[in-house]
Amino acid sequence: NTAGPRKEYTGFNTPEEKSATITADGSTVIEYYYTRKSYTVSLTSGTGISGTSGGGTYTYGADVEVSATLKENTTQYTYGWSKWTGSGVNESSSQTYTFTMPASDVSLTANGTETVNTYRQIIQVRYENGDGTFTGYSDVINKNYKYGETVSWSRAQDATYEAGSITSYQVAGTQATPVQVTIKRRKYQLTLEAGRGIANVEGSNTYRVGQSITITATPGRGYDFNNWTGTGVNGSSNNPYTFNMPTTEVRLTANSSPRNDTPYTVKHWKQTISASADGREEENEYNYTEVEEDRITTLVGTTDSQGGGQVNEYEGFTSPGAKTVTINGDGSSVLNYYYTRNKYTLELKEGKGISAAMATGMEEEGEKEYPYEQRVTINARIYVGYVWDKWTGTGLKNEDGSEKTEIPDIKYEFNMPANNVQYEAKATPNPDTAYTIKHWKQKLDGTATDYTENSYECELVEVLHGETDSRVSPETKDYEGFKKPDAEGISVPITGEGTLIVDYFYKRNYYNVVLNKGVGIKDIIVTGNVSGEGKDKYLYEEDVTIEAILEPGYTWSGWNIGANGENDITVSGIEHSFTIGLEDIEYTANATPNEDTPYKVQHWQQNIPTENNNKNENTNPDDVGAHSVRPQTENYTLIETEEKTGTTDTQTDTTPKEYIGFKTPEIINENISGDGTTIVNYYYERNTNTAYTVKHWQQTVEAAIR
Repeated sequence: NTAGPRKEYTGFNTPEEKSATITADGSTVIEYYYTRKSYTVSLTSGTGISGTSGGGTYTYGADVEVSATLKENTTQYTYGWSKWTGSGVNESSSQTYTFTMPASDVSLTANGTETVNTYRQIIQVRYENGDGTFTGYSDVINKNYKYGETVSWSRAQDATYEAGSITSYQVAGTQATPVQVTIKRRKYQLTLEAGRGIANVEGSNTYRVGQSITITATPGRGYDFNNWTGTGVNGSSNNPYTFNMPTTEVRLTANSSPRNDTPYTVKHWKQTISASADGREEENEYNYTEVEEDRITTLVGTTDSQGGGQVNEYEGFTSPGAKTVTINGDGSSVLNYYYTRNKYTLELKEGKGISAAMATGMEEEGEKEYPYEQRVTINARIYVGYVWDKWTGTGLKNEDGSEKTEIPDIKYEFNMPANNVQYEAKATPNPDTAYTIKHWKQKLDGTATDYTENSYECELVEVLHGETDSRVSPETKDYEGFKKPDAEGISVPITGEGTLIVDYFYKRNYYNVVLNKGVGIKDIIVTGNVSGEGKDKYLYEEDVTIEAILEPGYTWSGWNIGANGENDITVSGIEHSFTIGLEDIEYTANATPNEDTPYKVQHWQQNIPTENNNKNENTNPDDVGAHSVRPQTENYTLIETEEKTGTTDTQTDTTPKEYIGFKTPEIINENISGDGTTIVNYYYERNTNTAYTVKHWQQTVEAAIR
């Protein structure tokens, strides 16, 4: 075999080596097939390019067409084509570029152009005139600006015009409507001041530079206009005065001169009674009243100078010091003299029988100041049980001018004089004022220390009479069964109202109740209508019930009254009620024993003993009729019972029986219980030496044969 040689071709792939047997006839053929290589076309979008097409993988020698797409134009930019640049093929200015794929990769960039757009901008300005009109608009800017470029304009303030400017802005892609700016004239303050004697000035304000202004001054009454003086413009004696506003602030004063024939008034004012009483000293027409007859209106002087007047003297008033008043040009000046109303003291005293000495604004005795001439009413309240007498004192006058030392009326009115006043109210006691004495007896169910109607009832009411505020010592009463209250040292005044009540409380006496239990008395039950059972002392007139409880087997016989029942006085009822009298009392309850109280006699025979008989005996000492050693009943059988009667609490009357073969016990006697429960038991023991016969029998022959 022989390997055939291979070739190297640009842009083609070299195949695998092959071999073949070379035939003698030379017909052997070795064939190699070369495939084309593939290469990549890479495309990049440059400036102004929105996209490309035609990139990809191509075989060597293939026709390739690439194309670029420009970006859409905007308000900010305009886009255009430039060329293809890169590696692997030549540059091309064609937007659509066709070439033959070389034996290498191709890298191309599509390049465009990007141009910023421009727009015209216009700024116009006008200026204000002095009279408030305006000039026409003129351009200060008229040119093209690139998109996004900043447009601005301004001017500085000067003496005549205000500063001006536009708000800076960036060009945004349109032809702008002209921006118009108005520059106003500056305004300056015109300040007018009214000098002395000038009532009013007109024209103060702010004004434009160059504006025509007219100012006016009005002089007050009592003054004549002189001139204008100040800064910013020239002074002038003209009124009104007209000028153009300069480029500065203006301050002018209107001046005048006073007249010397201006009138003024002097008034005298007395403080009112109410203002004096309330302590209101503010000098005004509410607190003072003018003394019109003393008014003076004929005085004159120079405007704004000081004018004076004479001070008067008034009784009951304090005069002010001399003073002056500024004379107003309009003749309105008034020199007012205010006279303070004096206060004087009213002193009232409460004499005997007077509960209150009163005056206007004063409810009890004491001192109070009142303004001169105030209407004052004095009055008195009298204690009940007194009669009005009079007022005595000083300070008031009779019609003839003499001192009023006595006032007979209890209520009296007067005007407060210009001096202090002192009076005392007097009354005399009533000689027959009533007072009451009440005598109270303790109730049966009352508590001795509870001095109220709950525990005491009124036995007697005495109404007596005496002189008001004199002292009395009422006498007590004597009541059977009651303790007299201790009235020693009692001395009480008779109240004028007749309300004096002296209460005497009489406590019930206690008495002893002694109860004795006689023969056959088990208990005595006691009940009272106040405190129930079981006490030894009872109140006078208290109802008491006693009841005897009998022992069984007794019959009631009666109560004996007196110590140890020795008194012959008896009460038959077993239950007895009585009322406590004026002395201690003693009861004895008595009873007699019954003669037919039942009891039993039982006879017991001993049972026949057994091998296991232990012969136990009853040793219970509580069994009636028991021996010192008594057999248990289980070893005995009851043979006979006798029913008997006897006298309660006496001894039984019994005898034992005779039973063949049994021993007869000794006689037994027991106390007969009243309840009929007494039993006397006799126990009979069997004899142990009783003879008996034993017979011996032999069987007969016959019996044996049989």
